[in-house]
Amino acid sequence: MAEPLEFKSIDGRIGYFLDGEPLHPGDPVELLLQDEQWLAGTYEWSGHEIRWPGFRFALGGTGPVYTLEHSRTAVVALPPDAVLRRRHL
Repeated sequence: MAEPLEFKSIDGRIGYFLDGEPLHPGDPVELLLQDEQWLAGTYEWSGHEIRWPGFRFALGGTGPVYTLEHSRTAVVALPPDAVLRRRHL
């Protein structure tokens, strides 16, 4: 199911939810793009309420490695209306 992220406070703990379930940093998700295609990546969030969560995805081509996973990645901020769905590996 695809839907926008929800920011909630439950039992004094804040976080982002998707399909009613909490998201955790590193969770595999897909981001809906303007052309109705899906981009696979992972959910990231620092836990700071004033910062939007991020979406990390793999880059193509060759060049320097930016992560410990030995791949080239980029991270973009997820605005509140970004539509995601969980990706099952």
